[in-house]
Amino acid sequence: MAIARCEKCGKPAGGNVKPPGYFNQPYLPVGHPSSGVVCGKPGCENDALIWLKVDETQAYQRGQRVFEIHFLREFLGVPKEKALALFLNCWAYAGWGSLGVSIFLGLVYSWLSVKWVKRAWGQPTVLSESILERVMDWSFVLMLLLFLLGVASSVWFFVTFHVANQPRP
Repeated sequence: MAIARCEKCGKPAGGNVKPPGYFNQPYLPVGHPSSGVVCGKPGCENDALIWLKVDETQAYQRGQRVFEIHFLREFLGVPKEKALALFLNCWAYAGWGSLGVSIFLGLVYSWLSVKWVKRAWGQPTVLSESILERVMDWSFVLMLLLFLLGVASSVWFFVTFHVANQPRP
């Protein structure tokens, strides 16, 4: 995975760098030094260079310009030849579902807020004031509860996940 570091901070190193490691030479982002790419080291705000891993550098030299983003598969350590869905359980799906519904309820709450302001300015709306406020209250409470449930379910999934490369029964 590409990492942005300034010339002062240099090549990424340390215990968090997984094999095959980073290539010895960085790449200049388009528009450097005014590219807007900032060093990723905490507390550093310098213009950054792009450091690619060794395998990504080889792909870049062959002409590839879009690289994969490392998400759940790499975090859980699931091999590429195995289906990721086999490793997910109800906690993962409950977490994602709860967070998704929470986002939807946030949009509903935002839409209802616009209607509330419109009514506060004396303009007509489809919903009466009592219904509008009741639905706003419920959508906010449900949004908050589902967000917390989604976070808790996701954390529980990650805490109880065993990297044994064995799918769930």
